[in-house]
Amino acid sequence: MPKLAVKWFEKGLSAPDRSDDEYKGIRYDLGDALEQAEEIEEALASFESVYGQDTTFRDVSERIERSARRSGSGPRNADRRPSLGRPALDPELAPGGDRARLRAVDALWDSNWLLQLWPGLRGLLLSAFTRGAVTGLGLVNVLLALGDVHRHLLGRPQER
Repeated sequence: MPKLAVKWFEKGLSAPDRSDDEYKGIRYDLGDALEQAEEIEEALASFESVYGQDTTFRDVSERIERSARRSGSGPRNADRRPSLGRPALDPELAPGGDRARLRAVDALWDSNWLLQLWPGLRGLLLSAFTRGAVTGLGLVNVLLALGDVHRHLLGRPQER
């Protein structure tokens, strides 16, 4: 039965006009169903998504710790707190629902060394806003670098 519940909760995530609270509830219940279906890594990711939006939602912190212990993924669990950006990286939003690719992106964010130095900043650093800002600034930096390359290739001195 948990696999059927997983299917319906995943459909619920893509429902139009749902509130943030509804999203958190569905995502949390999805994590619960995934845990019951013994899909521990996916359950952990689902609980982390909820935690990223609301650290006080139900017993999500305890569920993360329990899922992390059950996943047996080793030392990462000691300081691990969930990632916030998953709502923007939902499999439903990816072409073809490429979950492995999305998990790889989240793993990059979760392994950020700042999170290990200052665990209290985890919620801020993993928020969708921060991810968007960093991505936007990265894009601006790339464009500036391309402009510098263009000026260099044309032989124009850089203006200061």
